Amino acid sequence: MKKTVKTDTSLKKLKSDIASSALRQIYVLHGEEDYLRRHYLSKMKQALIAPGFEAFNYISYDVSELTPDKLIDAVETLPAMSDRKMVVITDFDVSKPPAAYQPAVERILGEPQDHCCLVFVYCTIEYKPDARTAAYKRLTAAAEIVEFAAQDATELRPWISRRFAEYGRSISHDTSDYLLFKCGHLMTRLSSEIDKLAAVSKHSEITRETIDLVVIPVIDAVIFDLTDAVSERKPGKATAILRDLLEMREQPTSILAAICRQLRQVYSARLAYEEGRDERLIMDLWALRSSYPAARLIKTARRLTLEWCRNSVILCARCDLALKSTGSDSQRELEILLAELCDETKSA
Repeated sequence: MKKTVKTDTSLKKLKSDIASSALRQIYVLHGEEDYLRRHYLSKMKQALIAPGFEAFNYISYDVSELTPDKLIDAVETLPAMSDRKMVVITDFDVSKPPAAYQPAVERILGEPQDHCCLVFVYCTIEYKPDARTAAYKRLTAAAEIVEFAAQDATELRPWISRRFAEYGRSISHDTSDYLLFKCGHLMTRLSSEIDKLAAVSKHSEITRETIDLVVIPVIDAVIFDLTDAVSERKPGKATAILRDLLEMREQPTSILAAICRQLRQVYSARLAYEEGRDERLIMDLWALRSSYPAARLIKTARRLTLEWCRNSVILCARCDLALKSTGSDSQRELEILLAELCDETKSA
């Protein structure tokens, strides 16, 4: 089980650097939370570049436009009528540079320029450094590496409230958690859904009913509904949800992976319930960012036996094998899985 570990120390350091106007020479910005990444990149630019001097002291290149000579020239050329300049390079993997770039990267990392704030931004590629390499050691010695991970509910609730307040709307603590469950924790998606909810809500306070009416749920939220249908012995409802997912172009393998993960979570929740533990254990075990899904897992697990939970994981493994078999009908195999799970539930 892979747990998400939040690494916010570097983000706190970046905030401090911006506030004190003491930005370092080199940064690497990466992570799934692109809303925050764009926000702090803009803050860095505001802290470094005086209004009216952007054309002289702010340089940006996408990897498709970059050459080794352009990279060296951008970093080493002095700023115009200012102490510092800012250079932003997007989607260049500085942790594993192509052979043609290695001399330029070694030079830049080995001799950081005081007059330049060089920022490598990972947008469409993933930052996957190899800690064994010399390039990684040079990079970590020279650069501040900042990860923008998805935020916890504790961090997002105040932001959600402020966004709704801009529209003259309010939202309760519990309803914020429900919105996070439906939308996920990425702020770009949340911002879009908040705009829609504020526009259509007939009341000053946002309700769950409005969220259900307006928000397009993430697949994890839909899978909760599907597994609830199974645990409530409603095979027709479970199959209808599955077919909706397939019509939305979700890949059968992705759907099965989500079902398998959900049922493993239900299994762990049943074990926790047997031991008298609460949702806090489930949150820690699965690195959940909100108590809402953990509480819902416990509620589902109470309806099921420990034996059913074990068997459900086995049935998922068999379905996974069937899906990977040549000539297998993916939709049929998934529907068989749901029928078997519902049949198991009747005997649970």
